[in-house]
Amino acid sequence: MLGQVLSVSVRRGTGDSRRAWELTTLINLANHAKSKDAIVTYKVEPYVMAADVYAVAPHTGRGGWTWYTGSAGWMYRLVVESLLGLRLEVDRLHLAPCLPDRWEGLKIHYRFRETVYHIAVVQVRFGEDGKGGVTSVTVDGFLAGSTLWWIAAGECIVRLRTPDSSLPSSPPETAPS
Repeated sequence: MLGQVLSVSVRRGTGDSRRAWELTTLINLANHAKSKDAIVTYKVEPYVMAADVYAVAPHTGRGGWTWYTGSAGWMYRLVVESLLGLRLEVDRLHLAPCLPDRWEGLKIHYRFRETVYHIAVVQVRFGEDGKGGVTSVTVDGFLAGSTLWWIAAGECIVRLRTPDSSLPSSPPETAPS
């Protein structure tokens, strides 16, 4: 499972968000319990991470080596840090989402020490904001960068506007006439 998670991370790192989310969907353990037939095939607990899913008959689709906490930890980091783009580093919170193009955005309520960050991410299609899909971050209404320093108390509202990952972040060049 670690190999698959790292493969998705590499896709994310190269900017191929579509493929990164496709692969994440394939390895998402919840997708092995969508139907009675899928559960019968998978044969292991659908609520824990399996290190293996067999690809050779007669065990094709069957899970193996469950309760593998290493895989679960790496999967968590893949989704939260690499795809949703929320990464804590000492006392700084980095925001760099990589969302599927069909998502309009997401909301995350994240607690770090005594502070609750209410984070709203909105994907902006090119031209919708009049800025050509430029990333912007505000904290409690004030312009900020994509790295947030720890705020010592209470709650804060974070709004992140990011370009749709499936579109260019700048207008297409036009040929001189």
